[in-house]
Amino acid sequence: MPLSLIGFSLLGGLIAIAVVLGIQNIKMRALVKASQEERRRLCMVLDRLPGMAFMCLIDEHCTMTYVSPGCTILTGYPPEMLLENRRVSFEEIIAPEYRAPLHDMFRRIRGTQKDLHAEFEIITRGGTRKWVFLHGEIVYGEENTAEAVEGIILDISEKKRAEAEKEYLNTHDALTGLYNRRYFFETLLNLEAKRLYPISCIVGNINGMGLINSAFGYEAGDRLLAETGHILSAHMEGESSIAAHIGGDEFALILPSADEKKVQETMDALSRNFQQCRDLDVSAVNCLSMGFGYGTATSEDFGVFQAFNSAQKMMRQAKLLNKASASHGILNSMLATLYEKSGETEEHSTRLACIATRIGESLGLAEEEMNKLKLFSMLHDIGKIGIDDRILKKPGPLTEDEWKIMRTHPQIGYRIAMASSEFKEIAPYIIAHHERWDGKGYPRGLSGEEIPLLARILAVADAYDAMTTRRVYKDAWHKEAALEELKRNSGTQFDPKIIDIFLSLTEAGNFGCTDV
Repeated sequence: MPLSLIGFSLLGGLIAIAVVLGIQNIKMRALVKASQEERRRLCMVLDRLPGMAFMCLIDEHCTMTYVSPGCTILTGYPPEMLLENRRVSFEEIIAPEYRAPLHDMFRRIRGTQKDLHAEFEIITRGGTRKWVFLHGEIVYGEENTAEAVEGIILDISEKKRAEAEKEYLNTHDALTGLYNRRYFFETLLNLEAKRLYPISCIVGNINGMGLINSAFGYEAGDRLLAETGHILSAHMEGESSIAAHIGGDEFALILPSADEKKVQETMDALSRNFQQCRDLDVSAVNCLSMGFGYGTATSEDFGVFQAFNSAQKMMRQAKLLNKASASHGILNSMLATLYEKSGETEEHSTRLACIATRIGESLGLAEEEMNKLKLFSMLHDIGKIGIDDRILKKPGPLTEDEWKIMRTHPQIGYRIAMASSEFKEIAPYIIAHHERWDGKGYPRGLSGEEIPLLARILAVADAYDAMTTRRVYKDAWHKEAALEELKRNSGTQFDPKIIDIFLSLTEAGNFGCTDV
């Protein structure tokens, strides 16, 4: 721990007296010429000092040649035990981490005529650590040789405790015990400057916090926040990891030197921990649930603030898909409107999301992409809410003019998604979900890998489910016939790679989705 060399101006008047120390058998400069009465008066002053007056040799043990009676209160050792190192040396009382810095300071100041000012810790006879302030000056002998140090040592433990408490409150959130928002972003700035990549961020948001505050009061919500802080702090590894309460029901973690694999392991552990129900005395609500997202800074081109923003986006997507979150209500409202207008069903959306995510898992998509794929699977046809009901619910085939109107639903869906911060991440996939591998799709005629991957995945899943599901205007196909149709259109309507994965999954029976 570094040694602080700062002044202590309030002691000025006291030190002016205290530095002139001594008794009859001590040859201190100011008292050699003093009368017996002067010595008596000065000794009375020294005996009443709120600390310890001293004189020590400049040697490796800080050998004391004089200590005032205040030594007992300050260190627990009576003066006679320290004098001439009879029972213990002052160096042994100095906390180990400060010994070398103090010796270095003495060496630097020799011959400079400067006063000594230092703050350090001592270990008392009872084992207690105390912060002390030392003010002294070098005593020079013949030929201007530095021989000793004389001065005063005061107990400043209370001052240090007050400083530590103030510093803690400046950097920590009082409710959760975690770091606060200001410290979190200052840390991000410092890490950005050092460029010690990889640097990862995890952002989490408590699900249903607004409902808990409304139903059970803010005191109940505060208990949830405090418990969240307790759980997050338990997952910090080493002094370099930071957990912070950055506002409301949102928390964030910084994991320096953690790659995406390590971050995923941390998120999985956190998710398991938060899924456990706890006795929080919040009426019937005793389970914590959070939505998480993460981002990893890997270079200057994708720094820590980009990683933080990426984590927030992923977290918002996770909350949309989490039934415990308030954001899920937005998704439910949009889906209810879609089902009512288009005749689509929740079962269709659920099957589609399941099929698409199984394909995504086989492709090794990252969690952020998987969350987008789930959300996109449920909302890909959201543009149909802008199509006339007479077209959507027509029992027979559509006319050419009606098909022209129907084919506008990807653009309508794109505009709806772009109008909401909750859904704009999936807008590019919504507008592309009717494009074809051979470029004959709509609305933009994209081909091959110009079509976003998630849109290519959904095209296969949607086509299969549409063929194998009974509608008002057609009967359901047998699964074998639907699979043959997909094979025939591989490389024309569909991405061949996606078709191969889909066929492999169906042959192995690895879908685990209802009716697939």
